[in-house]
Amino acid sequence: MVSTSQNTTSLSEWNSMAIRALQRCRRKSQEGGKNDLPYWTLLVYMDTESNQSVELHVPFPLGEEQVFRYEAMEDVLELLIRNPFREFTVRQLRGLTDNGSKTTTRAVDLLQQLGIVRVDESGRSRNVSLNREQVTIPDEPVFALPQDEFREPVREFAERAQEEVPSFSALVVFGSVARGEADRQSDIDIWMLVDNDDNLLQARRTATDIAVDLGEQRFGEPGERYEFEVLVESVKSAVSHGEKDDGIDDVLGEGIVIEDSDALERVKDVALGGADAVKMIGDGQ
Repeated sequence: MVSTSQNTTSLSEWNSMAIRALQRCRRKSQEGGKNDLPYWTLLVYMDTESNQSVELHVPFPLGEEQVFRYEAMEDVLELLIRNPFREFTVRQLRGLTDNGSKTTTRAVDLLQQLGIVRVDESGRSRNVSLNREQVTIPDEPVFALPQDEFREPVREFAERAQEEVPSFSALVVFGSVARGEADRQSDIDIWMLVDNDDNLLQARRTATDIAVDLGEQRFGEPGERYEFEVLVESVKSAVSHGEKDDGIDDVLGEGIVIEDSDALERVKDVALGGADAVKMIGDGQ
């Protein structure tokens, strides 16, 4: 088992370290596999207190020694881990990760070789999805946040939002906290969805009140305060943004889903999958 330090380290940064560590690790055989290939476990994010992590189960040897040096591969993998039940075309992956055609295709090919993704080539496009048999994601979504110190305030916000925000539907953390790049000056960026357009204004007011209240509280040791920046959308307003391509795809693509819902998946169908907004709204009514 290979793990990063408590602070998040990107795959590209610890590629050579992982190779050396893998060579020292005890081999685990994949039970029930056709070829009985040796498999190893790479812990991408680690929480030392609760031992929760995102785990990649990959065959060893890796084939290409510097397999994790490709930035596009890291981008694609991150997007798929955060959308584990969603299928993307290579073209969609290219647009959402802002990588070139060749580098995105190469990234998909390498991930497929490692068995981390499934690629459906039966249609006109190559459709890529996470191979959930080879990737273990924490049961509690808050542990997908790379930095430990932000988990308690996010959990508290999510719990209060579910109880207090009218027509609450889903909650996503995005920005530097989702990327694992936050420092003590960083706001916690939250995107929230409500499923009733009539309650949107009140939902925004309530979310703001929660953010202000929690901003006065102290979390962890030595007792830090955190600022929240909250965006609240209804399904109708969110899919409208998705059609206009005004940045909601970045929020939902990079964001970590703390509370999911069918309504959020419909919004993602528009923002990430290019589905028709009018039809999506109609299906939810």
